[in-house]
Amino acid sequence: MTTIDIHTHSPEEALLPQLEGILVNEFRTCQSLYTLVRQERNLLTNGDVEALNDLIEEKEILLDELGQIEENRRVTIGKIARQFPDGNQITSAVDLFTRVDPATSTRLDRLYTGIGTVINQVRELNNGNQALALHGLNHVDAVQAYLLSIFQAPLDYQPPNAVASSDSVLVYELDQRT
Repeated sequence: MTTIDIHTHSPEEALLPQLEGILVNEFRTCQSLYTLVRQERNLLTNGDVEALNDLIEEKEILLDELGQIEENRRVTIGKIARQFPDGNQITSAVDLFTRVDPATSTRLDRLYTGIGTVINQVRELNNGNQALALHGLNHVDAVQAYLLSIFQAPLDYQPPNAVASSDSVLVYELDQRT
């Protein structure tokens, strides 16, 4: 198995520090997303709809940025994998980490594991936020239905002294026997 030493200076091997930078950026972006999701939880609990709308816009921007970072990571890993004679067997970041020098492998693996951990925390918080939002929507629907039932007259209601409506359709049964 061939390994790449991060301390050499060929143009191809300069991709490892670039990958490390991408992973650091991805980790920081995931942490920012975690912070936003925690803020979202507070806003959902407090019912601050305006601030929630603003935060959701920020969250969408951050998710787009995270998608671009992930794409850069994937492309960079592909470029590094092509440097190995058996590069087509490198199918994941973890496969790549086993082929670089131990110090670099440890740093990259820690970053990659940290990203996974933060993403799992974001996912758990997001599921809780979704439940809170759904509960809030169900509450609003129930209040709306209750208010409508109080203020809506029954369908067969006619005020006293009202003239019968001429809009009603009269149906006569006809005998079809001849």
